[in-house]
Amino acid sequence: MKPNQRFHSLLLCVESKVDGIPTNALGQLVVYLGSLRQSRIDRGKNDSSVYGVVTDGFIYIFVTITHEGVLKRSKQFDVNGELAIVLGCFRFILEKAMSMTPNASPTQGEQEVVEVVDADPILKMHERKGDDSDDSDDSEDEAE
Repeated sequence: MKPNQRFHSLLLCVESKVDGIPTNALGQLVVYLGSLRQSRIDRGKNDSSVYGVVTDGFIYIFVTITHEGVLKRSKQFDVNGELAIVLGCFRFILEKAMSMTPNASPTQGEQEVVEVVDADPILKMHERKGDDSDDSDDSEDEAE
C-alpha cells in the first residue's frame, strides 16, 4: 500500500494564501473536517472528533467538530505575543491524535505489538462503499 493511499489523518491544516486573512480558508477546512468526521463515523469509531487549523503563518484559528457534531472555532491567535497559546493548542491536538493512534512500544531490545481495537483500517483514497473492484491502474499516482 502506497503512503498516498492511506487515510488516517486526525489533524488537518489549511494554509490561507492571503496574508492576514486566514478566515478565507475556514469554509474549506470545515468541509474537510466534516468529511473526515463522517468517515470516522462510517467506520464505527468510538470518538469521531476531528481537529484542524487555518493559518497564514502568523495568525492561527483552531477548529474542531466534536463527537456529538458541534462545530467549535477558537478566536484568532497571533504568534507575535500569543505563541505559547498557539503551541499549546498544537500540543493538545497532537496529544489527542497520539492517544487515538495505534502504536508499538519497544521493550528491552524487542518490540511488543499492541493490538488496538479502534485502529483505522488502511483505505484506498478512491474507495467507495460497496465497491470491491481493484484499482490496478496506479500509473497516475506514481507520476505525481
